[in-house]
Amino acid sequence: MGAEGLDEPLRCDLSVSNLDEKPQYTALSYVWGVMAPIPDTVVCGGVLLPVTANALSALRNLRTKLGGFTIWIDVVCINQLDESEKSHQLPLMGEIYDGATTSYFWLGDSMPPRQKAMNFLSQTGFVQFYFRNKTSFSDIDHLLDCVWVTRIWTYQEVAMARSPVIVCGQSHIPWNQSSLSIIFLGRLS
Repeated sequence: MGAEGLDEPLRCDLSVSNLDEKPQYTALSYVWGVMAPIPDTVVCGGVLLPVTANALSALRNLRTKLGGFTIWIDVVCINQLDESEKSHQLPLMGEIYDGATTSYFWLGDSMPPRQKAMNFLSQTGFVQFYFRNKTSFSDIDHLLDCVWVTRIWTYQEVAMARSPVIVCGQSHIPWNQSSLSIIFLGRLS
């Protein structure tokens, strides 16, 4: 992905890599959502590829935060119209997430309650919770109510990832930080 702004068209190049050769790439986990009758697109090697609005939003936000990067995303890397290819690729998911230098887990676009929750989870601990709490359990619930959290396969992807990072809009939190924060909150309730 190139390093354009948030609203610029997404342009990418597609390359074939052998996982045994340990290529450098990131991976993206997200919930597809609905493919619109006239889908959003990315320009890949000069060809328009259809993507869901959620995939496009994730890629745009990652591009804005990271600049140019190499990423594995199913909607681009797997021919979604070829059942044979999809059934061949599915068993490789563990290798794909394990081989990625970082795996991004997209919770969705940022909204004020989600942003407050992400800010809180990125720095929570005893002092933050008791003395500087600028969020509420409702904000945390709003973040954790997203569709990604409700899908069991997403946790399998997290378990397979070497370096998982939660992403909501422009906010990024390493998985271990967010999971420790949620455990901390769970002990308080």
